[in-house]
Amino acid sequence: MDKTSCENIFLFVFSQAHPQFRRAEFESICLLFGIQPVPNFTPDESHYQLLHFDGGEAAVRCILGRSVLIKSAFRILINASSHEIPFNDSVQSWCLHVCSHLRKCDVVYTQSLIQRYGSSMGLTEAPIDLKNAHNIFTVFEIGINYNNEVNQKSDRIVFTKFTGLKSKFALMSRNYIGNSTMDPELAFIQANLVLASPGSLLIDPFCGTGGILLSAAYFCSHVLGVEIKWDVAKAKGKSSRVGEGLLGSDQSVKANFSQYGLNDGRYLGVILADSSKHKMWRHFGFFDAILADPPYGIRERGQKLGVIQWKRKVETEIKQMEDKKCQEVNHQKQRHRNYPEKQQYQISSVFLDLMDLGVRLLRIGGRLAFWFPVFRSEYSEKILPRSDCLRLVYNCEQPLQKNTARRLLVL
Repeated sequence: MDKTSCENIFLFVFSQAHPQFRRAEFESICLLFGIQPVPNFTPDESHYQLLHFDGGEAAVRCILGRSVLIKSAFRILINASSHEIPFNDSVQSWCLHVCSHLRKCDVVYTQSLIQRYGSSMGLTEAPIDLKNAHNIFTVFEIGINYNNEVNQKSDRIVFTKFTGLKSKFALMSRNYIGNSTMDPELAFIQANLVLASPGSLLIDPFCGTGGILLSAAYFCSHVLGVEIKWDVAKAKGKSSRVGEGLLGSDQSVKANFSQYGLNDGRYLGVILADSSKHKMWRHFGFFDAILADPPYGIRERGQKLGVIQWKRKVETEIKQMEDKKCQEVNHQKQRHRNYPEKQQYQISSVFLDLMDLGVRLLRIGGRLAFWFPVFRSEYSEKILPRSDCLRLVYNCEQPLQKNTARRLLVL
């Protein structure tokens, strides 16, 4: 048996969803909690990562309390090339799991491992408890693609990641959703990448139904939204859910925060305004982060304030009728004053305006994170929006279809 030192070494098991976001989320959480140095991932980017932490369990617990993509973490007791591992423990209740990577294990093989480990650890007289065991052990057989050989490692579970974020915030049970409400898992990843933390101030300039703001508020940030569409901001009109009909009084952005117990001062409200009009803000940085899923014309079209060409003709006709002093003219004027017209917001202008907004509103060291659509066959970093005042920190891809994807850019 060839053993290696395992002091302060932990095995992290990542979700196999969104692999390109693992490193970015992990490094951001380490930065948030001041965990230095940040452990390096293995070159193969496997969902199993053996990482060393000088801070031991305390540092790992902080990461587990925030991460969306880490399923669990295990303290390594022994790192060896075979199952001949002597160990001795108390007579407290126990159970043992066997997890294999890049190989299949039948029931007979699994039972033989459990018996071997139970005997070698002196647990033959200890009670077995599969639900609430005091000592939970896991044997990982992690395959490595070197000469088709499988490297076997045995680990002991000391704690597991808390669960419930994705199910608790599932869209099916949420009071108010829209056509483009962000997937909860991605929303929490985005909040982690902008370092959402207690007391920080975050804004979503295209907030819609507030899906991204919910994730930041869950991490005790104060959040503010901006939305140009009156019916979306005020939750009026037809529901996005099939067959539901009109929206009710219990369906609104504020109701979503109340649903999850987050309407305790963290939710600052939604401003009904055009985010492309930067002069409505004071030009110095007071936001810690900007999160956004801009409208890029797939499920929601981009709009900004302005008068489209056919509306100009109507305005001309109203002007010509002013001398008539008729009731219709007064009605048209009143409507024009209370309901500003909108025009198409070109996708290229959306991202350039968003970069400029970040320069104006973010404090020094603040982060801007937004989604950027691409054709995978045509993608290159040359097409990404840039600013001399912002540095690209992460660029993570989420595949959508065979030739389309969107990238989460963090600056």
